[in-house]
Amino acid sequence: MDYSTVSLYLTEETATDAPGEPSLGERIGNALSDAFSISADLLENVLVFVVVILPYAAIITVTVLIVRAINKRRKRK
Repeated sequence: MDYSTVSLYLTEETATDAPGEPSLGERIGNALSDAFSISADLLENVLVFVVVILPYAAIITVTVLIVRAINKRRKRK
């Protein structure tokens, strides 16, 4: 019967950046960053809404002014 020698070497690798919980400063920074991002998105959407509504608002305004002018002329007669 022959015997064999087996050598086994184990090394442990440690992570330099442990995926632990972020510090308070990082959490506050992330919250502010998210808030500014959301605010910018909101302002962009409001601007698009205003641009979409402008033609309709102009038509409605002109129509209302015409109707008022016609009503004033009818009341004078």
